[in-house]
Amino acid sequence: EELAARVAAVYPAGQLFPIVSCGETVDRLGYALDVLHALGRHGHPGYYFAHKSGETNKRWAEYGRPELLGAVARAKAAGMTVLFLAVGGGCNGNATGVVAAMTNSHFIEVPTTPLHYNDATTSAKKAFSLVIDGKIRSKNLLGTFYLPRLVFCINETLLTCSSASIHSTVGECTKTIN
Repeated sequence: EELAARVAAVYPAGQLFPIVSCGETVDRLGYALDVLHALGRHGHPGYYFAHKSGETNKRWAEYGRPELLGAVARAKAAGMTVLFLAVGGGCNGNATGVVAAMTNSHFIEVPTTPLHYNDATTSAKKAFSLVIDGKIRSKNLLGTFYLPRLVFCINETLLTCSSASIHSTVGECTKTIN
């Protein structure tokens, strides 16, 4: 609700087309639908884009779907501002950020893992990987540097993380700081 209120304070009702993007886990947990419904209650009905999760799905074929790009084109043709909200882990934030950049859309990241929170706040890199036959041949091959307008953390989502997730975040933070 707080995120939707912040968005509504910046974008007038009826002039924004939010696209909430999430992977399978966040879709099952309902976090992204909660965001979409809250935006609707604040006068911003939008589009829900659920996709496969994980590094092997961080590719154009998964995120460049015709139905998604068609929704963006229709909203822009109607004179609306398109806002992508990436709710979930780092792969979702990375790939959704590429689509936002390629379509000249606004972008907000809502990390649900500590690792994505670190990446969203310390790195502007957004990229797809080259994946052939389900294998990553080259990671982060096609991309851009595109800063989100906001990184909004829902603290409760971080309480469900495993200790392995916390440890990998500490390692990534150490690498980023160096």
